[in-house]
Amino acid sequence: GSLALLALAWERGLLYTSRILIGMTQTVVAVYGPVWVDEFAPLESATLWMALIQAANVLGVTFGYAIAGGFISAGLPWQFAVWLQLILQGPVTLCTGLLVSWRKYIN
Repeated sequence: GSLALLALAWERGLLYTSRILIGMTQTVVAVYGPVWVDEFAPLESATLWMALIQAANVLGVTFGYAIAGGFISAGLPWQFAVWLQLILQGPVTLCTGLLVSWRKYIN
């Protein structure tokens, strides 16, 4: 929802609103990700899991800006990167939902 709003934003207010909503959804992962790792990671690899979950948001934003910058340098609008993310996010979310049995990870 908020990513689609960003892709369709035609004024500054919508850009701010969509970025706020995106940040709010990333906060859930930043807060509950370490709790999930603490609960489910094998003891011998818990440190690696924690490092990966903490790096995911930062690396995602960094790579996102770099990729969008590449598209802009190639003459494409910045919205192209957002639309590409939306298109790729659908199948990834669907596959994750089908491959993982969420019931054993949620009380």
